[in-house]
Amino acid sequence: MCEVPAGRAGRQSKSLTLVQAEALLRAAEQGPQRMGAYIIVPLLTSAHTEEMRALRWHDVDLTGQPDTSPLIPPNMALVRSVRAGGTPRPGSHGAH
Repeated sequence: MCEVPAGRAGRQSKSLTLVQAEALLRAAEQGPQRMGAYIIVPLLTSAHTEEMRALRWHDVDLTGQPDTSPLIPPNMALVRSVRAGGTPRPGSHGAH
């Protein structure tokens, strides 16, 4: 999978443990297909729930461009989470 981030001193990690992630993946496989994708994609991509809710099929490329150089793998375009005032939410991909 990946390495666990160190996090900040004095702040408990919100990341799932490997055991928790495996349990979540097993549970997602048992549920309805749409719900499983809603759980699996964020787990594997770090997408936030509000980004997933905004995702539409035209944002998803299941094939990529395997014949190009460099290779473009299957991908999806996510909309950044932004507050009503126009500032990125703390912890979102665009926050500074």
